[in-house]
Amino acid sequence: MAEVAGPRLEELFELVGRELRRAGYDLQRLAGGVVLAGGASTLPGVQLVARQVLGVLVREAKPRGIVEGAALVADPRFATAVGLVRLGGMDQAARLARIEDTSLAARLRTFWRNITRLFD
Repeated sequence: MAEVAGPRLEELFELVGRELRRAGYDLQRLAGGVVLAGGASTLPGVQLVARQVLGVLVREAKPRGIVEGAALVADPRFATAVGLVRLGGMDQAARLARIEDTSLAARLRTFWRNITRLFD
Protein backbone atom coordinates (compact mmCIF):
# COMPACT_ATOMS: atom_id res chain seq x y z
CA MET A 1 0.00 0.00 0.00
CA ALA A 2 2.84 2.39 0.83
CA GLU A 3 4.28 1.91 -2.69
CA VAL A 4 1.04 3.19 -4.18
CA ALA A 5 -0.06 5.74 -1.58
CA GLY A 6 3.35 7.38 -1.02
CA PRO A 7 3.81 8.75 -4.55
CA ARG A 8 0.14 9.86 -4.66
CA LEU A 9 0.60 11.79 -1.42
CA GLU A 10 3.70 13.46 -2.87
CA GLU A 11 1.72 14.44 -5.98
CA LEU A 12 -1.11 15.74 -3.83
CA PHE A 13 1.16 17.95 -1.74
CA GLU A 14 2.96 19.20 -4.86
CA LEU A 15 -0.45 20.30 -6.16
CA VAL A 16 -1.29 21.90 -2.81
CA GLY A 17 2.01 23.79 -2.84
CA ARG A 18 1.44 24.93 -6.42
CA GLU A 19 -2.08 26.18 -5.56
CA LEU A 20 -0.85 28.01 -2.46
CA ARG A 21 1.84 29.76 -4.50
CA ARG A 22 -0.67 30.57 -7.23
CA ALA A 23 -2.92 32.12 -4.56
CA GLY A 24 -0.04 34.40 -3.60
CA TYR A 25 1.29 32.64 -0.51
CA ASP A 26 5.02 32.35 0.06
CA LEU A 27 5.39 28.95 1.70
CA GLN A 28 8.59 29.95 3.45
CA ARG A 29 6.78 32.83 5.16
CA LEU A 30 3.90 30.79 6.59
CA ALA A 31 4.66 31.29 10.26
CA GLY A 32 2.21 28.63 11.39
CA GLY A 33 3.05 26.20 8.62
CA VAL A 34 0.35 23.94 7.23
CA VAL A 35 -2.42 22.28 9.21
CA LEU A 36 -3.82 18.99 7.93
CA ALA A 37 -7.44 18.12 8.73
CA GLY A 38 -9.58 15.11 8.00
CA GLY A 39 -9.16 11.38 8.20
CA ALA A 40 -6.27 11.21 5.75
CA SER A 41 -4.21 13.41 8.08
CA THR A 42 -4.07 10.47 10.50
CA LEU A 43 -2.35 8.18 7.99
CA PRO A 44 1.12 7.15 9.17
CA GLY A 45 3.78 9.30 7.54
CA VAL A 46 1.46 11.82 5.89
CA GLN A 47 2.86 14.72 7.93
CA LEU A 48 6.40 13.72 7.05
CA VAL A 49 5.59 13.60 3.33
CA ALA A 50 3.85 16.98 3.52
CA ARG A 51 6.82 18.50 5.37
CA GLN A 52 9.30 17.13 2.82
CA VAL A 53 7.32 18.25 -0.23
CA LEU A 54 6.16 21.65 1.04
CA GLY A 55 9.26 22.46 3.08
CA VAL A 56 7.27 23.93 5.98
CA LEU A 57 6.11 22.91 9.43
CA VAL A 58 3.13 20.56 9.29
CA ARG A 59 0.77 19.60 12.07
CA GLU A 60 -2.47 17.72 12.45
CA ALA A 61 -5.66 19.64 13.25
CA LYS A 62 -7.48 18.71 16.44
CA PRO A 63 -10.72 20.37 17.49
CA ARG A 64 -10.34 22.42 20.67
CA GLY A 65 -12.62 24.47 22.86
CA ILE A 66 -15.48 21.99 22.86
CA VAL A 67 -17.09 21.43 26.22
CA GLU A 68 -19.79 18.79 25.93
CA GLY A 69 -19.00 15.61 24.04
CA ALA A 70 -15.42 16.70 23.44
CA ALA A 71 -14.11 13.15 23.49
CA LEU A 72 -16.47 12.21 20.68
CA VAL A 73 -15.16 14.80 18.21
CA ALA A 74 -11.62 15.55 19.48
CA ASP A 75 -10.13 13.84 16.45
CA PRO A 76 -8.62 15.21 13.23
CA ARG A 77 -11.37 13.49 11.25
CA PHE A 78 -13.87 15.96 12.69
CA ALA A 79 -11.74 19.14 12.64
CA THR A 80 -13.37 20.65 9.55
CA ALA A 81 -16.92 19.82 10.64
CA VAL A 82 -16.36 21.20 14.15
CA GLY A 83 -14.81 24.36 12.71
CA LEU A 84 -17.75 24.92 10.36
CA VAL A 85 -20.28 24.40 13.15
CA ARG A 86 -18.41 26.85 15.38
CA LEU A 87 -18.19 29.40 12.56
CA GLY A 88 -21.92 29.05 11.91
CA GLY A 89 -22.62 29.52 15.60
CA MET A 90 -20.52 32.68 15.69
CA ASP A 91 -22.36 33.98 12.61
CA GLN A 92 -25.73 33.35 14.26
CA ALA A 93 -24.58 35.03 17.47
CA ALA A 94 -23.47 38.09 15.49
CA ARG A 95 -26.83 38.27 13.73
CA LEU A 96 -28.70 38.05 16.99
CA ALA A 97 -26.48 40.77 18.49
CA ARG A 98 -27.51 43.15 15.68
CA ILE A 99 -31.19 43.04 16.53
CA GLU A 100 -32.26 46.67 16.56
CA ASP A 101 -35.82 46.30 17.80
CA THR A 102 -35.84 45.98 21.58
CA SER A 103 -39.36 44.67 22.05
CA LEU A 104 -39.53 41.13 23.38
CA ALA A 105 -42.02 40.02 20.71
CA ALA A 106 -39.83 41.35 17.89
CA ARG A 107 -36.75 39.68 19.36
CA LEU A 108 -38.57 36.37 19.66
CA ARG A 109 -39.78 36.62 16.03
CA THR A 110 -36.25 37.36 14.83
CA PHE A 111 -34.80 34.58 16.97
CA TRP A 112 -37.33 32.06 15.64
CA ARG A 113 -36.73 33.19 12.02
CA ASN A 114 -32.96 32.73 12.47
CA ILE A 115 -33.41 29.29 14.04
CA THR A 116 -35.70 28.10 11.23
CA ARG A 117 -33.23 29.35 8.60
CA LEU A 118 -30.68 26.89 9.99
CA PHE A 119 -32.88 24.05 8.75
CA ASP A 120 -33.80 25.46 5.31
